[in-house]
Amino acid sequence: MQIELSKELEQTINTAMLSGKFKSPEECISEAIKALKLQWLNEELQIGIDELDRGEGEPYDREGINEEVEKQLRNI
Repeated sequence: MQIELSKELEQTINTAMLSGKFKSPEECISEAIKALKLQWLNEELQIGIDELDRGEGEPYDREGINEEVEKQLRNI
């Protein structure tokens, strides 16, 4: 897959690579996507926490939740 980046995004990637944290643009983008996925997961968790705070919770199966969290984390 090839994508075109704005000059601003290219500069951001170049700056990140010059910092020495990333070895390639691909590694930088991969880490950014992982961070985005974690952000999405945290947003979903916050929705659940907010529902519980409003008393909208349901009984849960601890093992089932652990499996779902592990599944989500493997896909990051």
